[in-house]
Amino acid sequence: MKRLALLAALAVALFAKPVHAVSLSYTSFSSDITVQTDASMDVRETVVVDFLSASHGIYRNIPFRYATSDNGSMTVPVEDISVTMDGIPVQASITKTSKTVTAKIGDPNVTITGTHTYVITYRVLAAVNFLTDHDELYWNASGDQWDGPLPRVTATVHLPASLAGAALQTACYTGVTGSKATDCTIQQTGTDVVYSASTFLTIVTGWKPGVVIKPSNYEALRTSAYTPPFYQKIALHGVWMWTINGILLVLGIWWLVARWLKNGKDPEDKGTIIAQYDPPSGLTPGEVGTLIDEQVDSRDLVATIVDLAVRGYLTITEFDTKGKDYELASVKAYGDDKAL
Repeated sequence: MKRLALLAALAVALFAKPVHAVSLSYTSFSSDITVQTDASMDVRETVVVDFLSASHGIYRNIPFRYATSDNGSMTVPVEDISVTMDGIPVQASITKTSKTVTAKIGDPNVTITGTHTYVITYRVLAAVNFLTDHDELYWNASGDQWDGPLPRVTATVHLPASLAGAALQTACYTGVTGSKATDCTIQQTGTDVVYSASTFLTIVTGWKPGVVIKPSNYEALRTSAYTPPFYQKIALHGVWMWTINGILLVLGIWWLVARWLKNGKDPEDKGTIIAQYDPPSGLTPGEVGTLIDEQVDSRDLVATIVDLAVRGYLTITEFDTKGKDYELASVKAYGDDKAL
């Protein structure tokens, strides 16, 4: 069983995805959010990162599909993503899953170290919630899918100028998705609201209805489902195929080893094997020879003559001549005992 466990572990290791630790430290994250009157918002995020070892860059995961209180879901489409590093445009590979937009930021052929500042801009459609007595922006400003803690997080919301002097409703939450912690501060100046925390941050800003107009395609945007491109479907299919093949390989190795342990060993010694020169019971040498090679040849005829002599039907007399001549003489007539 120890050998089986070792083989299974080796097979799993062949298909295990390697994990590479990234040595970096996030210095700060700030999000500058401008709410538009068409219910969209423009986001500008500034991320300061200290790379302690050589790396290609960072990942930014932006959630765009959320669960609702009625066990449903809603979508806030994210588009027009662009990134700069230290003020210079940098390569960003954008992919989507059913819930998240991922920006893989950095040149795969270049590694960097030290402190760098990334600026990520994008637009979010149908971002505003239209409630009965007020409109609201409920936004996971930082997200929680980072490969390290965010020690200093700020989110500044800029509301339309027509809300100047209006009463606002504000709240904030900290921690991973689903957390109810409120270790954050809120400061309002005119139509700007600044939220601050020392970890992942979600913000809520509410205002009187009528300032932001619900677009005609609002419901369609909120209920739209993401359909991955064909190449992503193929990639996902490939992952499943590798997983299934890995499981089948482990099961196959286990079955083969189990069969070998049960039946594959050499049989125990059965003692001395003695050769048998007589034909099987009921068959003559000529019949056996014919069955073996499916033809009658001289060896079969000679074997038959000797067999007849052994059974008393004839005699064989040898003459001492150069050619070794033999004389065959009949002793008794053919009987019912199947001489041939």
